Amino acid sequence: MTGHVLDCLQGLPDSLRQSISVLAAVPPYVPETAADFLPHEAFDFEPSTALFGGADGLDLVRRLITESLDWLAPDGVLLIELGRGQVAEATTFATERRLEAQSHLGEDEQTVLLELRGRN
Repeated sequence: MTGHVLDCLQGLPDSLRQSISVLAAVPPYVPETAADFLPHEAFDFEPSTALFGGADGLDLVRRLITESLDWLAPDGVLLIELGRGQVAEATTFATERRLEAQSHLGEDEQTVLLELRGRN
C-alpha cells in the first residue's frame, strides 16, 4: 500500500483516476458553532482542523463528494461519516451531482455513514 500526502483528494496520482473502488473518509464535520458541545478531551488531543468542518460542518464533505467524481471507478463507492443532522443536506448535494445515496445510522444514533455511488 502506498501513502500520499493530500489536500482532500488532490495529490493522488493521475493513474488512479476513475479506478478507485472505495473511498472511505471521516472528515472533520463538526460545525464551528458546536464547539461547546464537544468533550473537553477532543480539544486536548485533536487539532481544530481535525474537528471543525466550517459553518455547517460540511465544507470538506462537499469537497470529497465533488472531487470523488474524478477518482471513483464506475462501480465505486464513497463512504463518509457525518452527523445525523447533516445527512439531508449532504444527500441533496450528492444527488445534485448524480450520485445515489444511502445512509446508515451508527450505533450511537448520532453519526451516520453516508454511502454514495454513481448512477449507472
